[in-house]
Amino acid sequence: MTLVDACCTLPPCKSDYTPKGKQFDLGNLPIYEIGNATDKAILVIYDIFGYHPNTKQVCDLLADQGFFVIMPDFFRGNPYPNVVPVDMTKLMTHLNTVVPPEVMERDIKNSYDYLLSKGAKNIGLLGFCWGAKESVTAASNNKRFKAVAAAHPSMVSVKSVKNLEAPLFLIPTKDDPDFVI
Repeated sequence: MTLVDACCTLPPCKSDYTPKGKQFDLGNLPIYEIGNATDKAILVIYDIFGYHPNTKQVCDLLADQGFFVIMPDFFRGNPYPNVVPVDMTKLMTHLNTVVPPEVMERDIKNSYDYLLSKGAKNIGLLGFCWGAKESVTAASNNKRFKAVAAAHPSMVSVKSVKNLEAPLFLIPTKDDPDFVI
């Protein structure tokens, strides 16, 4: 399939999507997995609202393109309530309580090691919103990840990407900060 074919034939995201992947526990970390084990893998980090059929659909679409994809449930069933606007004080308290930095670091390392055990040699990160921040953090000061994609990169700044050891693809919304230096 060429790039032009992909643009013209890939289906749009559906609002009533039923995920195709499987769920299992890696130790005490729930994992959504899709695709065949291959040397190309993507570790997806969702937004503050956790597991959602839309994010799982993105995982499924990536698997359809030949990637082995996992999305851990870092919140372990306890995402931030789907209430907008988000109260940043409550959000930060929630994040630091549910998944403190040392737990997130351990979970990402365990997820990375799992992908290696499945034969992945080229592992990328895809983060949405809060997951973008966590993806940038995970790929800073180490060379484990080959690339990072950050969609609607909340809590990401020019300063936070200075120690990044992988190429970064930013996908901001029209309201996100400008990253041009």
